[in-house]
Order: sequence, then structure tokens, then C-alpha cells
Amino acid sequence: MAQSMKTGKGLNLNKASVEDLEKIGKIDRKRAQDIVNYRNQHGPFKSLEDLENVPGFTMKLIDVLKTRGIAIR
Repeated sequence: MAQSMKTGKGLNLNKASVEDLEKIGKIDRKRAQDIVNYRNQHGPFKSLEDLENVPGFTMKLIDVLKTRGIAIR
């Protein structure tokens, strides 16, 4: 099981692999795969708020990810 990271600083949501995403606290393998699947089907994320379109992602969770330094590039 992947060890949780307190931050995702420098992690680009549009290029991160499932394994990269799993290392961030609050993102398990299923959520990480959902992000990658959504990105593959709909194209790159334009903002972190786009995660709200991924099943299981709420603004509360997105706010947590923002504080961990996840970026859209």
C-alpha cells in the first residue's frame, strides 16, 4: 500500500499516474483511477474544481487537495 504524503506539491493533476495520486492522503486507488479515467475520457482538467465532475469528489475534498499543493498545468 502506498505511503501517504502530506503534500502533493509539484504534482500536476493532468500528468499524474494512479500511483502518484495514491501517495496523496485522501486519495485511495479507486479515486486515483477515477481521476485518470475521467482525464482520459474528457481531456485535461482546466481547474481543480473540475474534479467535482469525477464521481465521489466534493468541494470539501477538492479544498483539501488545494491545501496540499496539487496543481493544474
